[in-house]
This record gives sequence, structure tokens and C-alpha cells, in this order.
Amino acid sequence: MKKFVKETSKKFATGALAVLATIGSASAANLTPGDMPINSTTTGDIPVYGYQTSKVYNYELNVTWGAMKFVFDRGVYNADTDLLTKKVTGGENDVWDWCEAVPGSESVSKATTGQRVGEWCGFDGRNNKVTVENKGNGNVRLNVGCTESSASTAPMSSQGVDLQLGFVTDSGAYGEGLDHLQDGWELSDETEGNTFTAYMNTGESEAASSAEDASPGNVTAEMQFAKGTNQIGSVVMQRKFELDGSLVSSGEQDNARLVKFYVNIHGTPTLGANETNLDVSTEANPSLTSTTPWEQIGTINLTFTPMEEATTPIFPTP
Repeated sequence: MKKFVKETSKKFATGALAVLATIGSASAANLTPGDMPINSTTTGDIPVYGYQTSKVYNYELNVTWGAMKFVFDRGVYNADTDLLTKKVTGGENDVWDWCEAVPGSESVSKATTGQRVGEWCGFDGRNNKVTVENKGNGNVRLNVGCTESSASTAPMSSQGVDLQLGFVTDSGAYGEGLDHLQDGWELSDETEGNTFTAYMNTGESEAASSAEDASPGNVTAEMQFAKGTNQIGSVVMQRKFELDGSLVSSGEQDNARLVKFYVNIHGTPTLGANETNLDVSTEANPSLTSTTPWEQIGTINLTFTPMEEATTPIFPTP
């Protein structure tokens, strides 16, 4: 019994001396798995490594647009008023009563008898609106331009008819209670000097107490329109989700994630030799859902560019 106690005490004392020596040492070396001899001058470090995968971006864009059908109304003579009167009026949501945006105009109202003849119509804020929503977790730059059709595909579009794009520039015109979701648009350097400002119907409904005041299409806004072919507008659409899947607070975004722009058309088409395109509709109000008598004026071109954050995977170096 005495021998056992003596040996145990000796081992305890030896271990204590080794611990004290380790704490006081300034020398260190990386440990390797396995047995390591302990002496009064040896310490050990265990390295810890990390590896990160690249960020996963999911892009989902929702694009919606109106019928994009418009009528150049030369009017008809009304013997009762001795005036030219719009030939095409009414239609779904009174779409044909809304005429093109005119440079310098500061108000928007429906055309009435004897007014707005010899202009394009169909600009009620829904027929001529394009809405793009970013539903992903990465920002996206959207470039918008237009291409006017050639004479071989659309004779009247080659006769000075200008397809124009416009963006809201005055959010205050929306009215109280209606969120401004179209901020951040910029025009290209080539287009910037060839624009005009006018008001146009947005197709939105202003928050109001009465159903009549809140009817669709009663909200107008100041817009800037670009003239000429291939004009380019650009905007950075903000993401909807963080990379961890949580929703991004709208107050933390520089721009909007849901943007809108509008089509305007100006210029008198020449009748040309192909007059079969004139008044071929038997309906008093051409249908927005039919394929005739419509002739393509041009196309709207959308380009989406993902804007991922800069990422460089870090590889371990043992």
C-alpha cells in the first residue's frame, strides 16, 4: 500500500511540472496527429481551416405588357358640329379616347368631339404599359430600347412614325396613397439630348374614398420620352430576396425592384401604295384581342444583365 501511494504521488508531481513548463514556453510548432513527446520546451498549435462555396443567385423576372395596339385617327366630318370628330372612340376601358403624349403638355384628358384628331390613340396607361419585376436574389440591370419595323414589314412605320419610350419623372403626380415604384431610370448619352417631357395616363388607381375617384386610369404623371430609333433607357432593378432567402426591406434599396415604362407614338403615317391596311376592320372599335387589322410598327427590346457581387472562392492552404 505504501508503495502504491508513493508511485502515484510521483506521477502527479511529474505531470504538474510538465504543465508549468508548457505554459511558460515561447516556442511553438504545429501538432501532427499521433503521439508527441512532452518536454519543458515544447508547445503545440492545431491549425483551423475554412472553405466557402460561391454565392448562389437565382434570377426570376416577371414581364407583363398591354395589348400594344394603337390607332392613328384621321377623324370623320360631323355635319352637325361642322368639325372633324374622332372616328374611333370608346373601346375597352375607353382606350381609344386617350391620345398620344404631346411635348410640353402639362395635363391629360380624354379626347372629346372635335378634339385630338390626326393623332395616335390608345394610351390609357394599360394598353401601352410594360411592367418588369425582379423576383430573384440578385440585382439586375435592365436596358430598354426599340426597333422600328422596316418598310418591307410595316409600310407605314417607315414614313416618319416614331415609336417612343417614356419613364415617370415626377412621383408626386401619382397622388397620395399610391406607391412610386418606377424610380431609377436613366437615359443613354445618345438619347439624353433628344427627349421631351409630357404627361400621360399611368393606368394606376389613386387611393380614394369613393369608387368613382378610384376608377382605373385616373392617375397621370409627368414623364420623359425619348425620340428617335433605338433609344435606350437603363435601370438597376433591386433584388427581392437576400441570399439567405429573407425578404429585403424596401427601405434598404437604392432603386425599385418593380419598374414600369410606357410607349408613345408620334408622326403621321403616309397612306402609301398599300391601302389595304386602311379601315379593314368592320368594327366601330378595333378589338385589342384580334390579329387584324393590326400592322406591326416595331418592337420593344429588353436586355437583362445579372449583377452578382464580386466573389472569389478561398481555397485552404495547409
